[in-house]
Formats: sequence, structure tokens, C-alpha cells
Amino acid sequence: MNKKIVLGVIALFVAFVLTMAYIANLNGPWRGQVIDAETKKPIEGAAVVAVWNKEFASPAGPGAYFLDADEAVTDKDGKFNIPARRYLSIPLFRYVKGPYFTIYKPGYGSFPSHQISPTYISDNIFGPENTVVELPKAIGYFDRKKSMYDAEPSNMVPHDATPKLNKAIEDERKRLHM
Repeated sequence: MNKKIVLGVIALFVAFVLTMAYIANLNGPWRGQVIDAETKKPIEGAAVVAVWNKEFASPAGPGAYFLDADEAVTDKDGKFNIPARRYLSIPLFRYVKGPYFTIYKPGYGSFPSHQISPTYISDNIFGPENTVVELPKAIGYFDRKKSMYDAEPSNMVPHDATPKLNKAIEDERKRLHM
């Protein structure tokens, strides 16, 4: 009898978890355009990075770990497109957060730290419609260095997950003789 009760409890738990699990439709695609804040001309060749994390609750407190990243490079019109993503998410245990965006072009301020517009940052700043991001030119050594450091991914993001951004940062390091 105890074995049947244990199996019943396990079956109920599994059924509960499966009903709570869902494919996280994280919307997308995410599109945008990057322009020079002063001239309003498109910025070609900017690295655009989208990062997703899995966040979780534990007895020790909340935590997060890297799930995925995607990159694009802006075209001659300054436009980029990051395709839609879907992930399995179990809200009670782990859930997907993101994408978190970084935009970087050597010689310019980076997004989300230095942009002129948009003047706000939200979870859904980019969507199927083009959001225009205005980046100011980074003037001088220290401004360029700060913008470069601000664009570097967090320690959670593996180095090989962002090769386009890494190349842009490495190119700027060389220009700045670092």
C-alpha cells in the first residue's frame, strides 16, 4: 500500500511539473537600427549581442547562469536582426530571462551605457519593429576605453559565445595600444 501511495505522489508531482512547464516564447525577432547620434547616419559594422540567462530560486537565494547568445552585425543601413528564440521553462524552478542587449562599434559609445536614445531601457526595447539606437562618438582615449570596457560581456557569458563582439573589442584594444 505504501508503494502505491509513493507512486501516486510521484505521479502527481510529475503531472504538476509537466503542466507548469511551457515553451518560453521569448518573442522576437528583435530588430533595430544603429545610427550616429550627431549625423543621424547609419553605423555599419556594429556588433549586436543578445544574451539569455536561466534564473532560478534556491534556498541560498536567487541565481542565474548563461543559457544562450546570438550576434549580428549592422548592415550598411545600420540595421540588425536577431531571430526569435524558444526555450523550455519551468517557472517554479528555472525560468528564461532576456534577451539582454549590447551594441558596440569601436569609436562610439556602447549600448546600453552610452546611447543618446532611446532614453530608457526595458526588457522589450527591441521587437519586431525597428528601434533606433543613437550612439555618440567616443571622444578621446579614456572615453573610448570606457565604452569598450562597458561593452564587454559579463563573466557568465563564455568567450566563444560572442566572437563578433570580441573581435570589435580586440580591434579597439589594438587601436588604443592596450
